[in-house]
Amino acid sequence: MEFRVAYDRSKGRYHEYSLQTQSQWVNSAWRICDTGQAIDPETLDHTNLPASLFGRDSTAFFARHDGSIGARRIVRLNFEFTRGKIKQAECDLLERLGFLGSVLTREELMRPALVALQHTARCQLFSTTALDRRQPFECDRPRIAYAS
Repeated sequence: MEFRVAYDRSKGRYHEYSLQTQSQWVNSAWRICDTGQAIDPETLDHTNLPASLFGRDSTAFFARHDGSIGARRIVRLNFEFTRGKIKQAECDLLERLGFLGSVLTREELMRPALVALQHTARCQLFSTTALDRRQPFECDRPRIAYAS
């Protein structure tokens, strides 16, 4: 995975972000430019966007390829988004799963409902560990402990 940013010293902000991944599961390349235009949260269509975008923090759980569960928690310090624009969007997984071409066109992939960039964010990635079932629990299910 390669993540690059381009900084505009005269404007005091990053103006382009690119992410490229190559693996046995997915190859992708994404490039987003920052227009610098502030986004007013009051003008956004809250019905077509994830509710987690508007909260102070959000946690997303996911299953890893080995079957273990992971979590990604994002805490927002403030709501200061700027509008971005997609310059490159390629993902072979979308093609292999049949989304690209049947559900979503390449043109639609380049024009999402919202491209928002937040310059100040704190993110923690948690790995999960199942605790030993032989320990006494209040319930029958094993507990999951998070370590960051």
